Amino acid sequence: MKETVESADLPDSAVLALPCLGRIDEAVILRAFRKGADAVIIAGCVEGNCKYNSGNYQARRCVNEVRDILTEIGISGERLEILNLAPNQAVDLVNLFENMKEVVMRLGHPDILGAER
Repeated sequence: MKETVESADLPDSAVLALPCLGRIDEAVILRAFRKGADAVIIAGCVEGNCKYNSGNYQARRCVNEVRDILTEIGISGERLEILNLAPNQAVDLVNLFENMKEVVMRLGHPDILGAER
């Protein structure tokens, strides 16, 4: 798993590269919020097109569980999105980033106890 890196193409963002969405788990997502993320986008291959068979389904389940956790602690689940896309659908990712920026502007910083800012 690669370390989080700043992305020149996506200002105010960081990218964590994984070999498969199935490698993401609740702790990784929650850690991003704890480290000060205002929102998290999980992006990977199209559902049903995973070379590891079910990675993208596992990731969707994980995202839904984290949304439930966020809701339980009073943080909007809107701050977490998952997008399954083909390589020729990069515009969908750009649109999701724009939508997520609007969500963050509307909601402000999440109030997470001990979050690093």
